[in-house]
Amino acid sequence: MPYIGNNLATQFQAFATQTITGDGSTGYTLDKAVANGKELLVYINNVKQEEGSGKSYTATGTTITFSAAVASTDSCYLVYMGSAQQTVTPPDGSLASYTGNASISGTLGVTGAVTANAGVVVDNITIDGTEIDLSSGDLTLDVAGDLIIDTDGAEIKLQDGGTRYGTLFKSSNDFGIKSNVADGDLVFKGEDDATTIEAMRIDMSTGGRVGITHGGTSGLPSYPFHVRTNNASSFISAFWNDGDDANRLGVIIQCGKDDGSGTNDALVIADGNGDEVGKITFNGGTVSYNAFSASHYCIIPDADNDADSQAMAYPYGTLLETTSISYTQKNGADTERGILYNVQKTQTANSKKVLGSYGGSMNGGWQNHTNMHLAYVLGDGHILCNNAGGNISIGDGICSSSTAGIGQKATANPSMIIGTAQQDVTFSGSETKLVAVQYGLQQFIPWS
Repeated sequence: MPYIGNNLATQFQAFATQTITGDGSTGYTLDKAVANGKELLVYINNVKQEEGSGKSYTATGTTITFSAAVASTDSCYLVYMGSAQQTVTPPDGSLASYTGNASISGTLGVTGAVTANAGVVVDNITIDGTEIDLSSGDLTLDVAGDLIIDTDGAEIKLQDGGTRYGTLFKSSNDFGIKSNVADGDLVFKGEDDATTIEAMRIDMSTGGRVGITHGGTSGLPSYPFHVRTNNASSFISAFWNDGDDANRLGVIIQCGKDDGSGTNDALVIADGNGDEVGKITFNGGTVSYNAFSASHYCIIPDADNDADSQAMAYPYGTLLETTSISYTQKNGADTERGILYNVQKTQTANSKKVLGSYGGSMNGGWQNHTNMHLAYVLGDGHILCNNAGGNISIGDGICSSSTAGIGQKATANPSMIIGTAQQDVTFSGSETKLVAVQYGLQQFIPWS
């Protein structure tokens, strides 16, 4: 006899029947409790009824509800199916709306995609087992809350074709990530405008060198800790130890020989091409700055300053003299020690106001200065000189000449000099030449 609904499973563990006498209502009491209507076969006038919301009937617990009233003249009987004992191949789509509980003790093989409770809020999903093997394809878990993986001390393995490449592990109170390939690196990557870039690499072939890269820069770290970037528009790193207290210390560099003997490099400074331009060394308890020129910040006349340019305001080596001083500001007030020199080119010969030799502009930069320059006052460098005092020999003092910003051999007794010549210079006329000096402001008695 034809009927409505899915094909029947066969070979039941147990079953019972019940006859319902209609009274014109839609709700009736079941003899046995059921999880849902799929555990029943329902016949009215020998026609099998279809279970489900919006269909012939629904059932839960000890209540069955029909979509239409059952009359006293209708023949209605039920079959309690029980639990099926054989494997059943469900028709396509028949599990899509299944809302009951299912337990699978063997292997569940799926050839297509599996979606768990799509669009439905689920409190907990538990996957029990000793191993989850995804030989191909993806396992996607889209959760709004927490994803908890309880390994009970075991490891989470990352494999490819049976070869383990990485492991997530717990050891005591530690959480760890490790590579399981000989000399395999540990790499951290991210996305920048949909472009995958490497952010950090631990090079295991070199004993664990750590390389941090920026802006798509790549390459193995060359040092135990290596920060590499090609296009950072500001500082490559910053160290903060805030707290408004003198015990919030900065950076300590510990290196070299234990007894401090020999020449120990503490800090090396190189240009953008990697060529060394200077270093800080120590030997026997003394720190040396090699080579160096000490400078002071200074402010030049507005007529000579270009607030929007980092170009030199004066030729390198131009002599400067002090016109007045001011102080750097902190919280709207003058600092106690931050002297700023207001300067101009030296104006007279043997000026007692001479400060130093012009070194460069600091306009712009990370602090956006609009009038800030450098005057060299200590160390080695150069001073622009003419022949007003004659040819220059090593050891001669250099003072200002009557030409603005230009130095000469000191001849007055005494002279206020800003540097001591380190080379012999012969003039052929009224030209100016850069003379190598050791800077130092002092009164000087010319050589007789």
